[in-house]
Amino acid sequence: MSAAEICNSEREILERFRVPEAQLPKVPGYFTNFIGVETSFVVFPDVQPRGGRIFGDLPIPTDGLYGGAHEYISLLQAIERQRDAGEITAVEIGAGWGPWITAAGVVCARLGFRRIELLGVEADPYRFEFMRQHLEHNLGKYSRAEKPEIVCRTVCAAAWTENTKLFFPVIDPSRDHGGAAVTETSATDYRGVAIPHRAVNGLKLETICEPLDKIDYMHWDIQGAELDVAFSCHEFLSARVKSLFIGTHSPRMEGGLIQLFHKMRWDLLHYKPCVFKYDLARPSIEGMVISDGELVLSNPHL
Repeated sequence: MSAAEICNSEREILERFRVPEAQLPKVPGYFTNFIGVETSFVVFPDVQPRGGRIFGDLPIPTDGLYGGAHEYISLLQAIERQRDAGEITAVEIGAGWGPWITAAGVVCARLGFRRIELLGVEADPYRFEFMRQHLEHNLGKYSRAEKPEIVCRTVCAAAWTENTKLFFPVIDPSRDHGGAAVTETSATDYRGVAIPHRAVNGLKLETICEPLDKIDYMHWDIQGAELDVAFSCHEFLSARVKSLFIGTHSPRMEGGLIQLFHKMRWDLLHYKPCVFKYDLARPSIEGMVISDGELVLSNPHL
């Protein structure tokens, strides 16, 4: 089975959480996906029509916008594991507009979870502000009700190996989704693109997650910092995180991550390698990547 395919049990979990298309709202200025998350066209300005659109199909192999099948499956499996407990804590690092913590909130609120705790971390100030709006748009109606109890935390920073000052590129957030934090500014970024940078906070994962007792689902998309961050916080991960999705950005990092989590005795549930086009004009392998890879990992110790 290729990385783009899914097995019957994985298709079944997508079907179980699918909202009938007749129940999905067509909201002006938004698209609504198969689990009922509404996302502004501001995020994807080239998507039409502007009057509202429904993406009701299962995301196999992707939803055609930003999420692949296994990205959804990893989240929905984590939600299923917490269904009897009726509470969930989800964290998104390199969150952009917070699609995955928002999805966790929407699905769990619809299922009647009594407590939903969400934490999103994003270094770009424009995307950070939009994450707050995205969470409020999708979860405001639930958080103003008596149940469930919804706690949303947002942090404008970049995940890093230590608490320090970093620099993040000044990008067009609606079209450039590849910005990466760096320790020093230069004339070009890791892709060879000439781009200015602004100062941002870099925070250790332990610092970011300090308010949380345990984390049922964590999603990373940190543009090349994933291996260093994982090494720096592996004890924290094993002690506090049950399920982890990592978007990967080079073959070297994928191998290092697999080796690290093997030593940590975690289960590797899914692996799709990144796709890159070798190019001597690019200053780094990460800059050659044209499609992110995926690792879905489960902590059997929690």
